[in-house]
Amino acid sequence: MKKILIILFCMFSSHSVSADKDWMALLQNNQIEEATKLCKSLETSADPVDKASAYKCYANLAIMGKDVIIVEGNDVGGGMLRGGYRGKPLEQALIYLNKAIVLTPKDESIHQGRMHILLESGLYQKALEALKDSINVINSKEHLELWLNYTPYYFNAGQHKAGIEFTKVLKDKFGEDHRLHANLGAFYSMINEDRDAIDNMEKAIKINPSSPLNTWNLARLYDYTGKLDKADLMYEKALSLKAGPFDTDLEPRMNCLYSEFLFKKRNNKTKACAYHKEFCKVESLVCN
Repeated sequence: MKKILIILFCMFSSHSVSADKDWMALLQNNQIEEATKLCKSLETSADPVDKASAYKCYANLAIMGKDVIIVEGNDVGGGMLRGGYRGKPLEQALIYLNKAIVLTPKDESIHQGRMHILLESGLYQKALEALKDSINVINSKEHLELWLNYTPYYFNAGQHKAGIEFTKVLKDKFGEDHRLHANLGAFYSMINEDRDAIDNMEKAIKINPSSPLNTWNLARLYDYTGKLDKADLMYEKALSLKAGPFDTDLEPRMNCLYSEFLFKKRNNKTKACAYHKEFCKVESLVCN
């Protein structure tokens, strides 16, 4: 937890690495006093990149060792215990990051660092406000990929309603994209809003009909909602699109799931058993 922000700054900053690398190394070695002295010297620099680097350093110092256990509920009737930040350490870190953004607004690493600590702390509304602010500053189409990386935070925490709002902000700013519609479809499906889930997944496939993953997910949605003819067509289409994210472990499991669909819901035992024999590691169907 203590080093995550440091890693983010190191990975995603291009123009500020030279100013950051010394204090990052000190913090990673827990040389707090030496890092503090270095950052104070950077703060006095006339170069805005150096001064911003000092504020990034101060943000890390503010939260190092200050993470607490947070009890967080979610949208599916569960919850989790997680590490995050609260109170003065979090407030100080955000103040420093905001100061750094003023000095070097195009430094992606600062925006990402701010987003990261807010999501890690379960502060989804504040993260949404930070996202809106950041994409107003760095609002080119190429940056959509940068923000899409934060989608798993919402899925993994079961924060699907917040994930929908997050994705809608991206859609408003960056326009139509199959990944945004696919993510909306997945979020809606997790809170049983099936109509919106199917509508968005259909839009995702309309934009990118060659995506095997989106096609498979639409098949599952049709299956769950009793649209069996449509589900069958989408299952077959998804399994025919073998390029892309279907790895050697995933593809057999998908074919195995399709065999169960054919057997239990389509009463096509001959085809089901052929798939089952070829792809399923464990026999779960009665095939004579």
